[in-house]
Amino acid sequence: MPRDISVVVPAYNESDRIGETLHAIKQLNSVDEIVVVDDGSADNTYDIAREWADVLIRREHNHGKGPALDLGWRKSKGDVIVFLDADLGATAALAENLIEPVISDQCDMSVASFPPAETKGGFGLVKTLAAQGVKSLTGKRMTAPLSGQRAMRRRLLERIPPLAHGFGIEVYLTVETLRSGFRVCEIPVSFRHRETGRNVAGFVHRGKQFVHISKTLYRLWRTT
Repeated sequence: MPRDISVVVPAYNESDRIGETLHAIKQLNSVDEIVVVDDGSADNTYDIAREWADVLIRREHNHGKGPALDLGWRKSKGDVIVFLDADLGATAALAENLIEPVISDQCDMSVASFPPAETKGGFGLVKTLAAQGVKSLTGKRMTAPLSGQRAMRRRLLERIPPLAHGFGIEVYLTVETLRSGFRVCEIPVSFRHRETGRNVAGFVHRGKQFVHISKTLYRLWRTT
């Protein structure tokens, strides 16, 4: 079974948490490589990441999470690729729980199912849209369709088209993985990251998510 493991971390203005996140990942004995893609940050994300990353890529302008992940995994060397957000902090050390099901051949992609949010966010519309979209296109019922914390085989990523732009990346990745005949499992992991509340910024963020995911689902439906 494949053993070389690369963690890919996309980062945009994450100077307040990326150091703690990368430090936690560095402690994992199973991880062979950390790849960080600084996606046009205006703060000192790049300088902090330089202390921890084995491969550090700097983009002059922000292109979005999907393209950052796509660039990162292609520059990595692992047989197993792990996608982790830059704001997980110390809980990034829990990524071991995602890696194990893949290297033990329980599934081809593991997806982290988070505990309930500590801060009240939206009303579940974005999550419901994503879950129903995945179910409609693949027949698979997902409890965490928006989770960006995932581990997967490299050959899986080599089989599907380049990763989508915007906030539809997770839905796109799930649908294309299942359509290609790979196995997806959800694993409860107590990751914690930055949460958006019921304020103007939070509603704007979730509004963008809703639009991006709707567009992604429409594009996926057209290729059915």
